[in-house]
Amino acid sequence: MKAVLDDAFAYAVLSIVEEIPAGNVATYGQIARLMGREKNARLVARVLSHAQRYGQFPCHRVVNHAGRLAPGWPEQAALLAAQQAQIDKLVGLRSQIIEDLRDNLSNVGQRVTVDRKTGAVTFESSVLFDTGRNEIKEAGKAALNSCIPVYIHTLLSEEYRDYVGEIIVEGHTDTTGQYLNNLALSQQRALAVATYCLSDEMVGLSYTDKETFKSIMTANGRADADPIYNADGTVNMDASRRVVIKFRMKDSDMIDQMSAILEGSAQGD
Repeated sequence: MKAVLDDAFAYAVLSIVEEIPAGNVATYGQIARLMGREKNARLVARVLSHAQRYGQFPCHRVVNHAGRLAPGWPEQAALLAAQQAQIDKLVGLRSQIIEDLRDNLSNVGQRVTVDRKTGAVTFESSVLFDTGRNEIKEAGKAALNSCIPVYIHTLLSEEYRDYVGEIIVEGHTDTTGQYLNNLALSQQRALAVATYCLSDEMVGLSYTDKETFKSIMTANGRADADPIYNADGTVNMDASRRVVIKFRMKDSDMIDQMSAILEGSAQGD
């Protein structure tokens, strides 16, 4: 018996299509399985062939189980190519930002590391705080004054400012003590760093810099949820106590997921 194509089914299909991340593809069979109707892959394809009557949806991100594009739709290849070009540009841009951060911070002379893959800047906790405390030390203030203006001016340069969506100040503790106490301490330290960066004591940032920074900054604590490990698998307590400042691009979700496809697509449907 031929399955009936109705609006409820169509909207269910299209609601899934709408959630396919840019840079990814899904198959008709995957969508059918997500709906609990794994035998209706062809019906999914029928819905997509009439999708325009329901609105605008990224139907070009749906292919058959072999990865082939829809027949009779030459625009699909062009849409996917344009999407990939945008992703390639953003990936290259993020890599350039990270390289610039590393270069610009290389001569700061403080105990700060820049992650080669993410561009996250890590301050050793001992530089900023005494053990168990959340008041920034004078040496910590000097470290922040030396590093933060360089970091912010790089991210908010004319070349990059339109692509940076968020700057995150993140506190971390070691694994000793109670979780809730560690959570509170990590949050307090992140807030202390964020507050100092926006204060009058941060002399390397202008009022405009601080206003822009404030508009895209968040501060949070991770407690002991993400410790640093030694080569032998033990927790490096000193390294785990840290404050990390990292950035996210406005299209970071697309970049992070660009190489993945929905689970099972490599297996075929």
